[in-house]
Amino acid sequence: MRSGSHGEQLHTLNGAEHPYRIMVETMQQGAVTLTGDGTIVYANRSFAAMLDMPLEDVIGSTMSRFVLVEDLPYYETLVQHAQDGSSKGEVRLGARGGSVVPVYLSISSFESSAPRSLCAVVTDLTEHKRNEELIAAQALERAKRAEAEAARQRITDILESITDSFFALDREWRIIDFNQRAASFRGSLREETIGQVFWDIVPQARNPEIAQHYERAMTDRIPVHFELGSGILVGRWFEVHVYPTDEGVAVYFSEITERKQAEERLRRSEAHLAEAQRIGQVGSWTWNISTGELFWSLEHFRVFGLDPETFRPNLENTQRLIHPEDMPLVTQILERAIRERSSFEVDYRIVRPDGSIRHHRGLGRPTVTESDELQFIGTAADVTDRKQADEELRRSEACLAEAQRLSHTGSWAWNISTGDVFWSPETFRIFGFEPGSVKPSYPLVLQWTHADDRSALQHAFDNAIRERSDFDIEVRIVRPDRTIRHVHRLAHPVFNESGDLTEYVGTIIDITERKEEEEARKELLRRLSVAQEDERRRISREMHDQLGQQLSALTLKLSALKREHGRHAHLGEQLASLETMARHLDADVDFIVWQLRPAALDDLGLAAALTDYVNTWSAHFGVGAELHLRGIEAGRLTDEIETAIYRILQEALNNIAKHAAARHVDILLEGRSDHVSLIVEDDGAGIDEKTVGSGDRRLGVIGMRERAALVGGTLDIESHHGHGTTVIARIPAPGDPARSPAR
Repeated sequence: MRSGSHGEQLHTLNGAEHPYRIMVETMQQGAVTLTGDGTIVYANRSFAAMLDMPLEDVIGSTMSRFVLVEDLPYYETLVQHAQDGSSKGEVRLGARGGSVVPVYLSISSFESSAPRSLCAVVTDLTEHKRNEELIAAQALERAKRAEAEAARQRITDILESITDSFFALDREWRIIDFNQRAASFRGSLREETIGQVFWDIVPQARNPEIAQHYERAMTDRIPVHFELGSGILVGRWFEVHVYPTDEGVAVYFSEITERKQAEERLRRSEAHLAEAQRIGQVGSWTWNISTGELFWSLEHFRVFGLDPETFRPNLENTQRLIHPEDMPLVTQILERAIRERSSFEVDYRIVRPDGSIRHHRGLGRPTVTESDELQFIGTAADVTDRKQADEELRRSEACLAEAQRLSHTGSWAWNISTGDVFWSPETFRIFGFEPGSVKPSYPLVLQWTHADDRSALQHAFDNAIRERSDFDIEVRIVRPDRTIRHVHRLAHPVFNESGDLTEYVGTIIDITERKEEEEARKELLRRLSVAQEDERRRISREMHDQLGQQLSALTLKLSALKREHGRHAHLGEQLASLETMARHLDADVDFIVWQLRPAALDDLGLAAALTDYVNTWSAHFGVGAELHLRGIEAGRLTDEIETAIYRILQEALNNIAKHAAARHVDILLEGRSDHVSLIVEDDGAGIDEKTVGSGDRRLGVIGMRERAALVGGTLDIESHHGHGTTVIARIPAPGDPARSPAR
């Protein structure tokens, strides 16, 4: 019924039968009219096409004929619900040929019809189901792929999280997977590596010793484990595990360099320990008190002179080796150590199987095992050589102490970092102390050093430490009884393995008697020199006054006789010859007198005497000589110094005349505020080391040095063979502190 401009209208099926029939016949869905008992009284061609049956075979059949047996209960439920209105649901229909057609039924009842009938619209769900199945299959495939990807990601995450590096190979030896740890060793990208042949990118694996492990896992399908040193990363070691898989093999490897290094360190340590035990003749042992088990190291057997292949170490066998006289002491010490669970140390003798007796020192320390059993770990050292060395050392030290006492020579050591000082007993005695009565120290040494020598000693120490060198100095010390002694200190630096200066080790020698003897000798030499010069002066004067005058008179008389000889020509020649000889003799006497003691040295002073001597010497020997004088003041030098300088120059020129074959000599005499220097330099042959210490030249050098020493001076000679010689004398000026006795 519908309201319109003409009022309410009622449309019946009869009035619309033809248009509806056309619509039903042309619709894609099936249309079926059923009686109350389910008989099909009408069906359109779409429904017959669903069943692949002629329409006439469909109409008149019951609907339940086409519903699959499994779906009949559900179909009947739909029909029953449709009696009250409508119902909808899915069932499956059996088509001709046995095919199954899934359909969607929409069943409604005709309320106006009598008897009541049903109308069903049948929608073919085959394509829909196919689409659903396809969608479901696609969803399932996506789910499977997602699950596979998730599983792969989980595996990847696991492989990335493990500490090992990993890569997988197929049966063609191509890389199909690897984790980042493995990639980091090559630094290559994943896309560049996947698919590459393993042997191509790791050529060092072709080494037969390495390749056989991979081939064994691939061919025999068994896990293989091995270790190898890297051919690329020098010095690094890896542990490799190869497992067969369906695709090929999976390889896990991890770096074990630290473990290898630790093993190597342990091996070296054990080797060093064994070697150290062998060198030190020290064996190690372990003794389990509860079980009685006794372990000996290899060196322990050697220390006891036993063969480890034939000797079984145990308490009873060990006790048999200990000297019977020492066994009670060893037993007592061991029993106390066990009772008190304390460490022990014992010296004893053993009797080796060959009958030789050796001295041993045993050390032990208690420990507790995991099972709470008491055991001792210790060492046994052969100290026979040490015992003998100690005895030799004791005797040597006694002899050294006696030698030091007799020679007044002490030894000492000074630790730079700690300041500790060691003195031997004789060092105490040199300082005037009883051995051990005072604590030696650097301040104590300075305290008992003579005040005038203290700064020199400090300077010597400081300079030696700064230059890390030896030092050698003579000083005076003042003993507690106020007596003064002269000592000579020598020291040598000691360095540690790092090259750092750690201490000085040295000696101190009491040279007082020697100094006194030297002073006495110098005084004797000085007096002898003065007496010699006085005697030279007297002889020269007497020769000049007496012999010279007589020679002069002889010469005059010979000249007079030569004038008066008259007709005796032969006699005149003889007189002329005698006159010549007398003149030569007179000249020689004058030269000898001049050499003995030049009058100019006494009458005119040093400068004039040297000038005269140099000129006369040059003329006499035909060698050019020049004298240069600087700062030489009349009356400044003592007679002793002037005489010493004159004699040194005289001896130097004498050596040049005899040995140098020089063409020229330069002489410099220079006076300064604190000293006088005499330098004599020639251009001669120089001094050969083979001849300088022999003959009169050596005596001449000794004489020059002694003359310099008599007046507190020094003399040095510098020479190179073929390049001349230089003599340098330095004499302290009068009043110079350096002229005091040498320290």
